[in-house]
Amino acid sequence: MNDKAYWIWLQKALGTGVKTDEIVAYYKTAKEIYFASPEDRGRSGVFTKLQLQKLKETPLEVIDQVIEDCRKCGCRVLTPDSEKYPEKLRQIRNFPLVLYYYGNPDILKDRMTIAIVGTRNATKAGLTTAHRLSYSLVKSGAVVVSGGAFGIDGASHLGALNGDGETVAVLGCGFMAKYHDSAENLKKDILRKGLIITEHPPATPAHASYFPVRNRIISGLSYGVVVVECPIKSGSVITAKCALEQGREVFAVSVNVLDSQNTGTIDLLRRFNAIPVYSCSDVLSVFEFTRPGLLDYSKIDSSPLYESAGEIDFSAVTKTSHKKQIETKDNKEIKETKETKNEVLKLTGNAETVYKVLSDKPMHIDDITRNIPSLSVGRIMVSLTQLEMEGLVVSDSGKKYRRK
Repeated sequence: MNDKAYWIWLQKALGTGVKTDEIVAYYKTAKEIYFASPEDRGRSGVFTKLQLQKLKETPLEVIDQVIEDCRKCGCRVLTPDSEKYPEKLRQIRNFPLVLYYYGNPDILKDRMTIAIVGTRNATKAGLTTAHRLSYSLVKSGAVVVSGGAFGIDGASHLGALNGDGETVAVLGCGFMAKYHDSAENLKKDILRKGLIITEHPPATPAHASYFPVRNRIISGLSYGVVVVECPIKSGSVITAKCALEQGREVFAVSVNVLDSQNTGTIDLLRRFNAIPVYSCSDVLSVFEFTRPGLLDYSKIDSSPLYESAGEIDFSAVTKTSHKKQIETKDNKEIKETKETKNEVLKLTGNAETVYKVLSDKPMHIDDITRNIPSLSVGRIMVSLTQLEMEGLVVSDSGKKYRRK
């Protein structure tokens, strides 16, 4: 049996977002965990009660369909014991047990990787800024990482490609899923020199809860994360917070302070001491002394981002097929009522369980976990992220959460 098969089994049993660093530090390989007795797994202290039950109940045969799906879609697999597994990703607390990929993972080895993220509903100014920054970064020798989404993500990938550079798209679903976002449009171009990865098996459908968990990979692969144009309640802000927890640098570009799409970037600058960006050199010069061997810092583009190189066609990375509806005062009120109703409806299942445990006083994640023994840490973190994005929960420093 191939060792990768045991990693796939372990990922299927535990899910995503769990404290994999403790597990792998203790057992070294997934094969050891598979052949360990239930008593040994329990004595290790690295698994929760629910995880121990999942390990016991998950047969090795669950990998058969995953392996067949990989064969069908032609993707390859990276595991933590693989030489090509990204070293920076291995350093984070909840690194993926399995990465499915197309392209060349070697572009992540000993390279300056910078993530650019932002809203799907980007303005023309935001798209142009992301494209310009990405273009300058790759021309300076960096690799651009983003999430393969419409808007800022797509413009970032496009800028790297137009600069004849390398880019990495991190998806929040499996490769066989019907996920018609910008990475799908740019896939062939990205794969000429770049990389598309996901921690989800090929048949995993796109789901809103997967994307916040995916963001830890975007930041984990990168030395720094640049946020370009995003609302305060957005996945991009969550990516920035993941970066801060992982010890990465966080940067922000405020495209237009009068636009609501910039509340997230302004908040990062104001409350989280994000580094303001006016040019590519504002990003890369931060690493001149800490990462001296990754770039020739004398060749970094220092021209302002507003000096865009002509008109760019962003049709491949924007939702051009969806016509914008002009809202009257009446139908806006109807929409807001529906959104409020939907917010209540969303508060079910795990999210509801987690929300009931929280109060107005900050509560540490370990205390939350102890109060919900039926849920894994990974599922609790997913629920907390959902609640935070919906404006129901606030995350404080020290991994504490409270009701808003």
